[in-house]
This record gives sequence, structure tokens and C-alpha cells, in this order.
Amino acid sequence: MNILRLSYYVLYNDKTTWSDALYYYALISIPINVTLMCELIVEDIIPETKFLFIIIIVYML
Repeated sequence: MNILRLSYYVLYNDKTTWSDALYYYALISIPINVTLMCELIVEDIIPETKFLFIIIIVYML
């Protein structure tokens, strides 16, 4: 296993680890973002709630 060190973080060059991380990201984050974007587009909600949804979406990226 190769290790690449950039400043404080250690990046492991392990395909299984990266595959698992991307799989869980796709399984959790993408459906949540799609749901929140649909809420923003379809629902008539107050601006404060829209701003909160946008913050959550950006944080989840």
C-alpha cells in the first residue's frame, strides 16, 4: 500500500477504501441532496427555510 502525505493529512492509495467511501457517499448524500433540491423547486416555503436547505445542500456536497 502506497502512502501519500500532504501537509497534515495522510492519503492512502487503497482502492477498496476509496470504493467504500464513494459507495457510502453515493448511497447517502446524493439522495438527500436530490430530495432537498426537489423541495426547493416544488414547494412554496419561506425564504429562511430555503436558505437553510441551501446551506444543508452545500454542506452535503
